[in-house]
Amino acid sequence: NTMYARLPRLAIATVLGCAVAADPPQAPQRAHFEFSSNGGRLLANGVPFQLKGAIWQGAAGPNDLPDGLAGPHAHTVKHYMELLSSGSFNAIRLEFNHEAVLQSKVVRHFNPNVEPAMNEKTYIQALEVIAREAERHGLLIVLSCVLLAPHERPGNGLWHSAKISEED
Repeated sequence: NTMYARLPRLAIATVLGCAVAADPPQAPQRAHFEFSSNGGRLLANGVPFQLKGAIWQGAAGPNDLPDGLAGPHAHTVKHYMELLSSGSFNAIRLEFNHEAVLQSKVVRHFNPNVEPAMNEKTYIQALEVIAREAERHGLLIVLSCVLLAPHERPGNGLWHSAKISEED
């Protein structure tokens, strides 16, 4: 699928329309995770695995980045990753929209004085900045395509529209 070929070079597995970035926390060498289920339990490489995650919204909408990176109360991506990892979270669902991946424009909705790592980054590069910081804090990223385009709420329930073809 061309959409996922453009995402950051992480271990990515397609799961029910989502991509799971499964880099191991703080590992000197990246391992491969095989997620499965048995008897209603989630397994990672055959071992019981419990997710404790948060949803970071905003990147699927018209503001092109997750909430909290712009405005008078803006913080760095590192700040949010430290907050989550200190709360014993191990996963983040990061929402995005298909059109922004295809267009990959430079992101605009962040405070450059607070988060200079986003300067001149395209949408995909910005998602990668977030994923790399999550990796440094031992957090898995679940990339979730929740909209085809930022202004298409609620959408048509399909993976394509008049604007975005099935081939995209």
